[in-house]
Amino acid sequence: FGFLGFIIMSVSVVERYNMFEHNPNKYNLYKKLQTRPDKNELIDRNVLKKGSPRIQAAKEALKKEKTSLALGKKLENRIDKEKLLNSNVLKEGSPRLQAAKEALKKEKTSLTLGRKLENRIDKEKLVSSNVLKEGSPRLQAVQEALKREKKVNDLHKKLENRPNASNLEQRNILKSGIGKGSGVAPSLQAKKIELENGRLHKCLNLKIENRPIVTDLLEKGLFDKNKSKDNNNDNNNNNNNNNNDKTTKRRND
Repeated sequence: FGFLGFIIMSVSVVERYNMFEHNPNKYNLYKKLQTRPDKNELIDRNVLKKGSPRIQAAKEALKKEKTSLALGKKLENRIDKEKLLNSNVLKEGSPRLQAAKEALKKEKTSLTLGRKLENRIDKEKLVSSNVLKEGSPRLQAVQEALKREKKVNDLHKKLENRPNASNLEQRNILKSGIGKGSGVAPSLQAKKIELENGRLHKCLNLKIENRPIVTDLLEKGLFDKNKSKDNNNDNNNNNNNNNNDKTTKRRND
């Protein structure tokens, strides 16, 4: 069979040569037909569609119509030219003029940036003014983390050692009856203190207005005019003696 197959192949080659000897176009077409891809390969490459040609044409027509409708809706809802110009999306004038303007703008920006870079502050000045940190960014980050941790620890210590409410009340820093157990909201505490001070002020003014005069006190024997003068004189003498002692001490110093 091997020898017979070799003879058949030789005959077919000779026949092909005689067939395409005077027509090279046919020979080229024959070669392309021998190497063309099969149907499954064309389907995998999305060159050939599955199904009948009529169904494929109907699908393509529906797809085109759907795309056309979607495009029509987008064109109806697109932004007007004036809005695009006002929002600086679209430029006025011809494209060449716009390109020239953009080139001039870029050149101007480049010159401005060059001047600013020439006049910028040196690194040493930034470091001395504590704007720029020395060392690598990683080292700076570690230092900042340690600094923050130290501040947090100090704050915790101060919060642990801070005086309680009763101690503050004894030192007259915190008013009594104000706090969580007082039943008064923190936002109303200041108003409560203001009202209490106003009430005390009114009471004091009433007592001052209704206090007895000196003649009434003399008639009732509650006030001795001579004794009050002696007390005033004693107080004045004591004040003068204290002033003299202070002056003498300063001179000695």
